[in-house]
Amino acid sequence: MRILDIENNFKEESNVDFHRGSYWIILNEIEAMERKREFKIDQCYCEEAMQGFQPSKITFFDGFIFISINLLDYKESQLNTLELDLILTKENVLMIPKKNMLLINTFIDEVIKCSYLLKKEAKCDILVYYILDRIIVNNYTVISNIEVETDRVEISILKGPKRKHIDELIRLRRVVFKIRKYINPLRYIGDALVSNDNKVINTENAKYFEGLESKIDKLIQALESLVSDIGQVREAFEAETANKTNELMKAFSLITGIFFPVSIITSIFGMDVKNMPLADNDYAFYIIFAIMIISSGILIYFFKKKRWL
Repeated sequence: MRILDIENNFKEESNVDFHRGSYWIILNEIEAMERKREFKIDQCYCEEAMQGFQPSKITFFDGFIFISINLLDYKESQLNTLELDLILTKENVLMIPKKNMLLINTFIDEVIKCSYLLKKEAKCDILVYYILDRIIVNNYTVISNIEVETDRVEISILKGPKRKHIDELIRLRRVVFKIRKYINPLRYIGDALVSNDNKVINTENAKYFEGLESKIDKLIQALESLVSDIGQVREAFEAETANKTNELMKAFSLITGIFFPVSIITSIFGMDVKNMPLADNDYAFYIIFAIMIISSGILIYFFKKKRWL
């Protein structure tokens, strides 16, 4: 368990009275269950926390707000998630990460660096605002990274579509729809925090959560834009594949057209009938071969003039 003193520039403490001062407490699920009475979180929280994995949600209790939210991380084409439980009381902020402690330590450092308002007014609700704000910014960075990867795939497709490109697009589509499952519920968290049903958030600080709601809307818009971009890249892949097929069919058609007179001449002079022209001519082969070459040459000239070749 880590205890950071909000009023003392996030100085790390060990033994403190949690009801005197304001503290950011990072602890695991077992510690939260063991010390629920000390933090004045009742059985209702325990029931919420024991549900296992759940999408982002917010629940108001008497004296505290419970928020379950997901922190996303996208590295090496893999989407990783960290589920965080946040408990906001008048005195403290409890953050209960589920696994992946390395990611949470980095995240805590980012929140501390960006929490400018807390230097002027060290309040728990403002800290929760910054925690949610950094989660939104972090998730927006994940979406931006996937956009970059989508653009890279699109450029590769324009150079020449391959089977691996459609596999990458399917993978990206799965990742994006997984992200959508985590991000879409954020809009309800934003609405609920603005409503402040149990009045745990100070009235003068409610304005910050209104700005948070706007950021959530922009995040969701960016996600929907990414979904649309992936769909357009897939259409580009299908169009390029169709163009390559058309080019191939065109090549076959031109080859067939060029050798069509040759096939006719060969068929005619290959018939075993009497009175066949040039049958007794010593130079018949050369004459017929010249006719074939000339007829094919005329067609090649015609195709080039029409810019079909």
